[in-house]
Amino acid sequence: MQIANATSEANQTQLETPNKSEVKAFAEKAKKTLQNLKFEAKRAIILNTVEKVIASKEYLRVIGYLPLNVSLCYESRHRGPS
Repeated sequence: MQIANATSEANQTQLETPNKSEVKAFAEKAKKTLQNLKFEAKRAIILNTVEKVIASKEYLRVIGYLPLNVSLCYESRHRGPS
């Protein structure tokens, strides 16, 4: 029952995606910040965000992720103090 309730609550959590102007503002801020970084710092960012690079003569595919500052907190309502 607790698992079903937790799953239901997780499915009801709505994460809002940024709109075009928010993405553009983020990109501009990131561009300015990245221009001022030293090579070692830029390299560290790449190593922490890029998971895989696939290359051929026709294309280059970079696979990775950008961590979001989103925190989700779940608490049990059916369990007493431990």
